[in-house]
Amino acid sequence: MNFLLQMSTLATILLACTHCKHVRLKREEGGEQPAVFKSGRSIYQIDKRYPVGRSGEIPTITLKKDVEVNFNCSSYDPWLSCIWKAPFTTLPCPMFVTGTDSFKNGDCSDWSSTSNYQIRYEEKNGLHVCSIHGKIGMDQNHNDEGKWNCRMESQPSEADIYQDDQEFFEVNLLKPATVIVDIHRGQKMVEDDTHNKNEKRSSEAEIYDTEEVEITCTAEDGLPEPKILWFLNTKPIDFNANEFRNKFEIIDEDGPKEQSPGNHFHMQKMKYTASITDNGKFIQCQALQVDDENHENWAYSAKSKFQLYIKAVPLPAPPVVTAAMIGSIVGVIIILILLFLLLAFAWHTRRWCFAVPVVVMSPEKQYDEERPLMYSAGTGTLTYVDHNEKSRLLDHSEMQTDAFDADDDPVTKVTKYQTQIIMVTDKLVENPDSTKASGQVDLVAQETANLLKSMANSEDDNNVKNRFLLAAKGLTDSVGILIDASKHTASHPNDEKSKVASYNAMQDVKTNTAQSVNIVKKNFLMKELEKAARAAFIAANQSIEVAEEACPEDAELLEDSRLCRAVAVVMEEKLDSVAQNPSSAEAQSYLLIAAKRFIEPTNRFIDSSKSALSKILDENLCAKMRDALDETEISLNALEAHVDKSESSLLTLDTEAAAELINFLQSELRQMKEQAANSELKPNDGDSVEKATSKLSKSAKSVRFAVDKCFNAALEGRRDNLNDAANASVKELTEFKTAVRGFAANASDKAKQEYIIDQGIVAMENAAVLVTQAHNLVLNPQNPNASQSLSMASSKIAKALNATLLSNPDMVVMASNKLATSLEDELEEFKNAINAFNVKPIPGQTKEIVSHKLNQANRNVEDNVTELVNAALKADRDMTNKATKDTALSLEDYKNAAKDVASIITDQEIQNKIVTQAQLVIGRSGNLFLEAQNAVKMPGDPRAAKRLHDAAQEIANNMKELEKTYIYGAPGQEQYVSALSIMKYATRELTNPTPSESGENVGDIGSIKSRLATSTREIAHLAQDILTKSNTDPEKLDGLTPRLAQYYKNLTSDINFVVDQTNNDESGIETRELARDLGQSITELIEYTCTQQINPQESFMMAIASNAQIVAENSVKVLTSVNAVAKRAQALDQIANSLNGIVNNLDTTIMFASAGTLNTEDGTEVFADHRENILKVAQVLVTDVQSLLVASSSTRGELIEAAEKSLGNISHLSEEVKAGASCLGSDNQEAQVMLLNTVKDVCGSLVGLLIHAKNANGQQLEHPAFEQVSDYSKGVIVNITNLLKSVKSFEDENTRGTRALESSIEAITLEIHEFDSLDNPKFIATPEDLIRANRAITQATSKAVFASNSGKQEDLLAAANIGRRAIADLLNNCKGAAFSCEDEEMKTQTLQHGHNLAAQYHNLLRQLLQSLANPSPDSKAELMNISRQIAQTATMMAQVAEKLKGSDWVDPEDPMLVAENELLSAAEAIEQAAKNLAILRPRSEKQGQKISYEDMTFDELIIDSAKSIANATSSLIKAASEAQKELVAQGKVPKQIVKGSEDGQWSEGLVSAAKLVASATHSLCEAAQKLVQGEGGEEHLIAAAKQVSKSTAQLVLACKVKADVDSSAMVGLKTASNAVRKATDALVKAAKGSIQEVPSPKVKVDRFKERIEAEARVIRLEKELREAKELEEEVKEKSQRTVSDIKKARDAEAVVLSLAKELEEARNYCLRLNEEQYSHQ
Repeated sequence: MNFLLQMSTLATILLACTHCKHVRLKREEGGEQPAVFKSGRSIYQIDKRYPVGRSGEIPTITLKKDVEVNFNCSSYDPWLSCIWKAPFTTLPCPMFVTGTDSFKNGDCSDWSSTSNYQIRYEEKNGLHVCSIHGKIGMDQNHNDEGKWNCRMESQPSEADIYQDDQEFFEVNLLKPATVIVDIHRGQKMVEDDTHNKNEKRSSEAEIYDTEEVEITCTAEDGLPEPKILWFLNTKPIDFNANEFRNKFEIIDEDGPKEQSPGNHFHMQKMKYTASITDNGKFIQCQALQVDDENHENWAYSAKSKFQLYIKAVPLPAPPVVTAAMIGSIVGVIIILILLFLLLAFAWHTRRWCFAVPVVVMSPEKQYDEERPLMYSAGTGTLTYVDHNEKSRLLDHSEMQTDAFDADDDPVTKVTKYQTQIIMVTDKLVENPDSTKASGQVDLVAQETANLLKSMANSEDDNNVKNRFLLAAKGLTDSVGILIDASKHTASHPNDEKSKVASYNAMQDVKTNTAQSVNIVKKNFLMKELEKAARAAFIAANQSIEVAEEACPEDAELLEDSRLCRAVAVVMEEKLDSVAQNPSSAEAQSYLLIAAKRFIEPTNRFIDSSKSALSKILDENLCAKMRDALDETEISLNALEAHVDKSESSLLTLDTEAAAELINFLQSELRQMKEQAANSELKPNDGDSVEKATSKLSKSAKSVRFAVDKCFNAALEGRRDNLNDAANASVKELTEFKTAVRGFAANASDKAKQEYIIDQGIVAMENAAVLVTQAHNLVLNPQNPNASQSLSMASSKIAKALNATLLSNPDMVVMASNKLATSLEDELEEFKNAINAFNVKPIPGQTKEIVSHKLNQANRNVEDNVTELVNAALKADRDMTNKATKDTALSLEDYKNAAKDVASIITDQEIQNKIVTQAQLVIGRSGNLFLEAQNAVKMPGDPRAAKRLHDAAQEIANNMKELEKTYIYGAPGQEQYVSALSIMKYATRELTNPTPSESGENVGDIGSIKSRLATSTREIAHLAQDILTKSNTDPEKLDGLTPRLAQYYKNLTSDINFVVDQTNNDESGIETRELARDLGQSITELIEYTCTQQINPQESFMMAIASNAQIVAENSVKVLTSVNAVAKRAQALDQIANSLNGIVNNLDTTIMFASAGTLNTEDGTEVFADHRENILKVAQVLVTDVQSLLVASSSTRGELIEAAEKSLGNISHLSEEVKAGASCLGSDNQEAQVMLLNTVKDVCGSLVGLLIHAKNANGQQLEHPAFEQVSDYSKGVIVNITNLLKSVKSFEDENTRGTRALESSIEAITLEIHEFDSLDNPKFIATPEDLIRANRAITQATSKAVFASNSGKQEDLLAAANIGRRAIADLLNNCKGAAFSCEDEEMKTQTLQHGHNLAAQYHNLLRQLLQSLANPSPDSKAELMNISRQIAQTATMMAQVAEKLKGSDWVDPEDPMLVAENELLSAAEAIEQAAKNLAILRPRSEKQGQKISYEDMTFDELIIDSAKSIANATSSLIKAASEAQKELVAQGKVPKQIVKGSEDGQWSEGLVSAAKLVASATHSLCEAAQKLVQGEGGEEHLIAAAKQVSKSTAQLVLACKVKADVDSSAMVGLKTASNAVRKATDALVKAAKGSIQEVPSPKVKVDRFKERIEAEARVIRLEKELREAKELEEEVKEKSQRTVSDIKKARDAEAVVLSLAKELEEARNYCLRLNEEQYSHQ
């Protein structure tokens, strides 16, 4: 039996498990086996977990928000399922693993998508780990704080035992502390400082030099505890360091400590001695908080930072200046002027301290370095803050696009624009519905584009101009796409595809912006470099000419000048090249190289020339040379600075130059193509076809290796590596061009040569595209679109290189095989990278993109293989070669698709499996190429054709396996794998059910039928949901397929149980077959749904729809079939219920017989008329019992047939016996009871026989159940024998009593036997029920003793009937009361006394029977002795029953309790009526003011008086209740009284009086309400008030009967009574006054109209009265045997009387109107 069935039957075992262990056991017929898991343990448990804690402990962890968490549970034993629960949702995050899984992950999609929680499985250090990953506290809509739970269920042990364990932990989120700084200053140094201080901002502190201030920093309400740290600007203050020791000192500190639960506090007071050097600096206090995973959080606020404004101490009045002082000052000034001149000379000549060249930083770096680092609020991350910035680039409220200085160069401007664009695009993507952000993006993009356009207008070269214009257009276009995508995202906030599109568009904008910046930088810096290079070139040439003229014989100088002239010539050439083609990156790169090479020789020349100056005798020539060298040195320093700046800024210049060179190689190949077309392309000397092919193959491989380096460098964003890889690619492509020429030259004709060169050109084109795309990606490595474009370019160049290798038809087969081998080797390298964890998915590589690539590659390979097979079978060599080439080329795409598929999967085992299967596909393709050639060579050979087909089929099979592996291993597919695993288990259980222990059950057939209906209905609904959501909303499919599989598993479990009840007959086998068909259709539905998520196709969608329909149809078939099986399984239960119904019917008949009302309708019938039929049917019933005995060991169908036959015969027998008993007449009621009891015994024992026969059916003959069947069959036979004896001797009045005693003895024997069994009681009884049944035993014993003394048969008969009924009631109530008792000792005592009492009474009847047969004094004495034992046992039973009640038991029918409850209910009812009157009261009371009765209107007076009466009566009834309690406390009335006693009658009278008070008060309130609303008269109100007064007097009188006159309760009762009397008198007086004082208004009445209405009312009432009388007659004609009929008759009669009275009044009124009319006339 499966897990769900076992759990319900093993509930008691589960309660005894410790550490929340829930055990799932598989029982076998031989008994239970111990659980032994792989670790050798017998109990499954969680061995390690994080957060760490002991087993059963709930540890607490505090974490910072928005950090990655990794909670985990692990065990040394494998687990089957792992379920995580979080505090923010009731939905769990589950994972199911199989024995073959070593790594697996899945998304918790039912949790927060913002936090991106994932569940993972891995094997680590011998542990099987289940972990949950995600960003804690990231989703504002979910509170991650609270209790988390991890529950793991084991894999089956060696004995197929399942266990589970769970652990809990608490998560608290870090709460940033509130940081506040307070400044306390000392004595002010100047009086007017007070006014200035008040005008300063709170974030500033204006103090004087050397002044001391106290600064207090408080950090509070933080979790975990904060630690205060101080900063001066961005530098931490170390109070022990020399730098800060004399200025900063901690003078007071409190904490860190816990301020309140969950809130921590830290305070520091620091003394600061002001220093003028700190003017303008910031002092800031920050609180550091570190969570349990060492994540830091820096807390501060605007109030925790202030800026220092330190002024110098005011100086005293200046002294008188003397002449000596003036002279000193003048001397100092002169000295300073001389020093300044000296420094100027040193700077001009670049000597002394100015000899080191000045390094000019790039604007980008300079800008970054000038900004100090500060911590951003609340995040703990570093950002740049410039406190002295006059105009920030981006404000929180508006965009400032004019924040440029007048002297900003284009690089600085475009860099600032780039910063703005990055910030505003991020803001727009985060808030797509923000029109402000959208406007900011558009504004900055337009400003940037205008800058680019203005730069384009200033350029003369068209290529440069076009680059600027294209950059501007690309930027504005990408911004437009971003704005449109943001609008779509804003209108579809839940559309993930829209969010991805917005993100990709944002990255495109950033890439285009980076390209614009790169273009501007390159243009500006290269112009500056060109200018500096020309100046340095001119100055160097002038210096060389002067040096050669001044020192013609200095060999060293001349050599240096020659070298300098040589590099100058090269630089001049590069300058000319740049001037001719200013847009060429190649020319710019060469100029940069030439300029850099120019610097060292020129410096050496300058040094040599300076050394030679001293040797020159001609002063003029020496001065001329010195001036020239100075100019050269200045220009050279400037050139060196520009070279450094260009090298540091133009990091991708080499890559751009490489792209241009590749385009140049492409043009050379085109020229080669023209040359081959115009003239013969001859091979080089010694060059053969084999050598050319080998050279081309090696070159292509080298090119592929080089461009792969470009690909990887671009993905990693490493610009230096990209430059190197691009240069290497140029070198390899140059070799490739040469190899292509050699390969084409060895081709057999011009057409082949042209084709080969064309493929080489395509390879060059794609190589240029790849390098360009790599350059774009390295500018912004986060751009997924650029990554995908680069990947596509890489695939195209690889395909083009392969096409070049395969371009010679003569070598296509050999080249194809080499290509397949190289692809296999490449996949092997990729597999090694996987195992080394060096494989990452390409940015933007989604499941949809990868799936499309794989599907496209599959189709291409399949189509090409089909064409290859067809061409080979037709022996068409040319077509076969073409198909071979196409197939080989498609393998490149297939290989790339397989790599992409493996890269997005995280399970290393699945990755290796996919790569291995791809290797098999490619490797088998080599065999296919060879078999195709063999088929061409041997046309028509069936063996060659078969081998060809087998090779193709093997490729197809491996491709399907790879696709299947990907479909079930792709991210998000775990639920389908889990569902299929459940389906596999359920199908196996359906075919080979797990053996269950006998007697194990999961419920009755009725509940199982209900579960089956629910399961089939849910299966059909889920199938339709899967069909709908797989087409419209695939993301909501999560969890549907596992639920579908689980419902099928539950269904199969219930089907197994139901079919087992029928012992696997033909209908059960048919049901199992239908269930298997349903499982097959569900499995196919899950498989197609799984495939549709990876490979969406119309065919799969149609298959899903078809299978969903089949699932629904099969569900109905299964339900219909299993209902039929359940009906057969339930047949025996229904027969047993029918037999119990016969027993109940006989009990009812016995009750009528005991009451003396059982008579025959036909007075002519006698018992003899039925005797023969009774005997005949009883004998047939003996045969039925034998059939049941035999059928219990036969099939279930035979047992049902025998049971149905016995049911019919016992029904016939009971009817005959009832008819015979009726013939005896009510004068023989004891005889009737005895006869009915005998047939009741037969029927009751037959029920037990049937139940045990059912339990034994299907078991082995050695099973103990058959012994019980045999025992019960004997009991039935005995009861039938007693019935036969009783019937045969029934007409003999001398033996009736004796026969009844014998029958009762047998019946009591069976009752005791059933009582001693372990079966549950028939009903739950109370101790009072047991006491009443115990009293009946005493009466029955008295009857038996009396019958023994009289010896009359009628007394014996009565004693026998009473005794058996009393024993049956006693045993049933005893068992019911005992089983409801939780005290085991009391339960045992109750059962033991019940058994003893029944056994003693049984012995009493036997002794009575014996004394009748052998009367003697001893037998009489023994009879009395037994009766005394019964009395003693009954006494003990009564005592035990009293103990069962407990100390707090209260009899709900106790008259005192009833009285108390009724009094309180009446008081509550009156209080509610008073509240209703208060609401109705038509006046508004002012709070705190009392309105006098003189100021009240009549309506207000009536309502106020009625309310007073209601309140007074409520107090009266409460006083009566207190009086009742006082009487009980005084002992004048017992706490528990007997109903019907004097005290009971007093209690009932008290309740009756209270009810009268409540009823009268209600009537009073209703009358007052109707009077105020104009619906009633004063007379009704007066009558109701008088009735209240009368009922009040009766209640007081009832209390006086028992109470003391001077008791406190009686005093309160009198006070309340007086209040009621006064209030009623006031009300009556007011009402009567109203009748006398209020005159009737004079209303003008239309007499004629009033008369017509009166006559119409008379006619209507006459009609209603006539219809009511007809209805009364119909009711009287009906039988009035029931209470309902009597009530209907009374209601009809009341309606007639009421209508008659109304009619009489209406007629009188009409008559009075006529009289008034005649009198007026």
